[in-house]
Amino acid sequence: MASRIGWWWWWLLFAVTLPARADDAFLRAHAAYLAHDPVAFERAAAQVPKNYVLAPYLQFWRLSQNLGDDGAIADFLAAQRGTWLAQRLRALWLTDLGRRQLWPAYLAEYPRLADPSLSQRCYDYQARLASGKAGVLAKARPLWFSADDLPASCTPLFTAMADAGLLDRADIWQRLRLALLAGHPDVARAIADYLGIEGIAVARMIARAQRSPATYLAGLDRQRDPGRGAREVALYALTRRAFFDPQASADWLERHARGWPARTRDAAWAQIAVQAARQHERAALAWFARAGTGVANDYQKTWRARAALRAESWRALAAAIHALPPRLQAEPEWRYWLARAYQARGKATAANRLYAGLARTPDYYGQLAGEELGVTLEAAAPSDADPAPAAINAVANDPGIVRALALWNLGLRFEATGEWNWAIRGFDDAQLLGAAELAREANWYDRAIYTAGKTHTLKNYKLLFPAPYREEAMRYAARYHLDPAWVYGLMRQESRFTIDARSDVGALGLMQIMPATARWIARRLGINDFRANSAHDLDVNLRFGTYYLRYALDGLADQPVLATAGYNAGPLRARRWQADRPLDATIYIDTIPFQETRDYVKKVMNNAMFYARRFDTRDSPLLKARLGVIPPRP
Repeated sequence: MASRIGWWWWWLLFAVTLPARADDAFLRAHAAYLAHDPVAFERAAAQVPKNYVLAPYLQFWRLSQNLGDDGAIADFLAAQRGTWLAQRLRALWLTDLGRRQLWPAYLAEYPRLADPSLSQRCYDYQARLASGKAGVLAKARPLWFSADDLPASCTPLFTAMADAGLLDRADIWQRLRLALLAGHPDVARAIADYLGIEGIAVARMIARAQRSPATYLAGLDRQRDPGRGAREVALYALTRRAFFDPQASADWLERHARGWPARTRDAAWAQIAVQAARQHERAALAWFARAGTGVANDYQKTWRARAALRAESWRALAAAIHALPPRLQAEPEWRYWLARAYQARGKATAANRLYAGLARTPDYYGQLAGEELGVTLEAAAPSDADPAPAAINAVANDPGIVRALALWNLGLRFEATGEWNWAIRGFDDAQLLGAAELAREANWYDRAIYTAGKTHTLKNYKLLFPAPYREEAMRYAARYHLDPAWVYGLMRQESRFTIDARSDVGALGLMQIMPATARWIARRLGINDFRANSAHDLDVNLRFGTYYLRYALDGLADQPVLATAGYNAGPLRARRWQADRPLDATIYIDTIPFQETRDYVKKVMNNAMFYARRFDTRDSPLLKARLGVIPPRP
C-alpha cells in the first residue's frame, strides 16, 4: 500500500511540475529573444514541449529575426492561418518585402493583411506602380495633404507625383501650411525641399520663427511685401506667439497684414482666435468673426463653438454647430450642446427632440440629456444580462482565448492583449459576455471591461464596471472622506484596475501615480524609506492615490470636477481654467483646452454614476447635480 501511495505522489508531482517547467522554459526563451541571444533562445526553446499551447511563438520569434527566409515564413503563415501570430508575421514580412522591393510577392500577400499601416499602404502603391497599374499616383495623391511626418515608403510616390506633374506649387504650399499650423516645423522644412531654390530660404525662415516667433515677426516690420514664403512662416510665428499672448499676435496682424491676400489674413485670424479660445479670452469670438472663411479646418470650427459656449452666447453656439461638417454635428457632444442652445432660446420642442435621441444610451451626454427629460440612470440602464454558461464554456475552448489567458498568466501583457482582441473580433453579444466573464475570473479586468463594452444589445454593467479590491479601496475612501463611487470611477479610467499598470510617461499602479508625485506624498505622510516602485503595491497605491485626491479636492473648492481635472492635468491648470464667474460644470468641462483631460473628466464622472448605482448609494445625485457649479477663480 505504501508503494502505491508513493507512485501516485510521484505521478501527481510530475503532472504539476511539467507545465511549470514548460512555462519557465518558454519565459527564458522569450527573454533571450528580447536580448537577441540566439544561443540561449534555442537552449530554452528545446525544453518547451512540441504540444505546448504557446509553442508557435517560438517559431514566430525565430522568423521575426530572419525575415529573409521567405519559404519558412510562407509555411508558417499557412500553418497558422487565421491566427493573430500569422497577422503579426505577415505585417513584418510585408514591410521587409517592401524594403527589398520584391513587388510580385508583396502584391500577392498584401490582400491578406488586416488593417495595414500607412507605410504598408505606400508600399502597396509602389508595388502597383512598378507593375504598371494605371492611375496609381492619382489614387495615392490624397496622402500628400497631411500635416504629419509620413513614412519613408511614401516618399518615392511623392517624387513620382512631382515628376509627373501631379503635385504643383499650390499643393506644396498647402501642405507646408498644414504642417506649420499643426506645429510640425521639421516636417515643413522637409516639404520646402519641393520648392527648389526658394525652399532653402523658406526652411531658414522656419528655423528663425521656431527659435523666436517675436523676433521673426519684428524682422518683417520693415518689409513692404514679404512674399509668399515669409507670409506662410509668419502664420506659424503668429500662432506660436498667440500660444503665450494672443493679444500681441492680434495687434501685430492688425498693423502689418492689411496688404496680405484675404485668405492668408483670415487664416491668421483663425489661428489667433483658436489660441485665444483655448485660453478662454473674451476676444476669441470677435477674432473668429474677423477670420470669416479662414475658419477652415475641423479643429478651428470646434474651437469657435467652444468659444461661444464659454461665453454662453447661445445664438453664436447654434450657428457654430451648424457650421460644423455633418459627421461632427452627428456626434453626441454637439447634439447635446445644440439642444442646450435651443433650450436657452426657448425652442423646447427642438431641444427635446435632440435630448430624446441622446437619452437612449446611458453615457455622459445620454445621462445629461435623459435628466433634462426626467429620465434617471436607473430607468435608462436596463438590468444586467448575465453571461450564459454555455457561452462561457464555448469561449473557454476557443484557441485564441486559451492562448491569451495562458500569456496573461505568464505576465506577457502585450501578446495576451493582442491574442484576446483578435480572438473576439467576430463574437456575438452572448460570446462577448462569456469572454468578459472569463477575463473577470482571471482578474484581467482591463479585457473584461473592453469586451463587455463591445456588445450591441446585451449589457452587463457588473462586467463593464467591476469593483475589485473593494475592502482596501473603501477603507482609504473612508479615511480621506471621499465618495467611493468617485474613487472607483477614477480608478477605472486610470488603469482599468491593473495593479502593475505603467503608462508611457511612467505613471504607476491602479491610480496611476507619477514617481515624483509618489515621493512627494511619501514625504508628506512621513514615510522616509519610500522607493518609487513601491507605488505598484496595492495598499500603497490606494493610500497615495486617495490622499492625493483629497489634497486636490481641498485645494480646488471641494469641487469634484475641478479635482478630477486636477488629478489628470495638475491642480494649477484646473484652477487656471476656472472663469471669473460661477460656471456650469458642463461648460467648464467642454472648454478644457486639452482633449485628453476633457474626455477623462467626462468618463470619470460618468463612471461614478454607475458605481453609485452599484454600491446602492441611496442619496446618489443626478449627474448634473454631481457635476455641480464651478466657483469663480480665486
